Amino acid sequence: MIKIVPATAIKVALILVGLSGCVQAGKEGHMLLDGTMVGAEYDGWETKVRFSDQHVFPNIDKPDLPKLIVGKAFVSQDAADKTLKNGGKAFVIYFTKNKSIECEGWLKIEHNEWEQSIRPWASIYNNNESYELLYPLMVRGDVEDTTSRQFSNFQYNGKTGALTELSFYPDYGNKWWDRRVGHLQEGIPAFVYDVCPDFPSAKSLGTFVNTKQTATAYYELLAQDPGKRVLRPDLVTKKTIKPYDPTLPEYIK
Repeated sequence: MIKIVPATAIKVALILVGLSGCVQAGKEGHMLLDGTMVGAEYDGWETKVRFSDQHVFPNIDKPDLPKLIVGKAFVSQDAADKTLKNGGKAFVIYFTKNKSIECEGWLKIEHNEWEQSIRPWASIYNNNESYELLYPLMVRGDVEDTTSRQFSNFQYNGKTGALTELSFYPDYGNKWWDRRVGHLQEGIPAFVYDVCPDFPSAKSLGTFVNTKQTATAYYELLAQDPGKRVLRPDLVTKKTIKPYDPTLPEYIK
């Protein structure tokens, strides 16, 4: 089980957040940028000490991720931009059954640039021999294409609709760090069609445009309208990891 660290340790950890993006809280779990303690519950197969320093495991299992996100929009900002007054540039992903439709803003030296992309996505299990674990992940792109695939791990709050996307960074301690922080909502923010004009129409996707959400900065957008949040506490679980199974392939679709 996750240990709650003393209040003094939490204060120190929060100070370090500004430097490292995410900090480890003790030996059993991590603290996300918003101070949330996350980590895994372990069974009797004794991987706790070996792996808890490296992993934040998803709290949505493989079969339930499509139930949560298909037909919904993940509206977020870069985790490093959380301290900005108006927030970072909003990043929107709309998930269909098998496509990730994305509109992302990049802050350049003199101006903002926006990029739209459409990639396949899938909810999979990673049967990881090195870590001796089997756990769920999202992959965007072809899982067999090592040059372009992107693996993600999600922490979801079923009571508020908050959603954090984590990515694995070999160059930063071989750990999962928060990459995008935001929320899951019904409908597509209106600003998307201003900055990514080729984004598929809401009608063609079977959804609607949230006409109140016109700001491109995340906190400004929330102030306009927080969105109709997706609340599925019934899908949240800490029991998403299993022992490695040598009889199964590395990636299980």
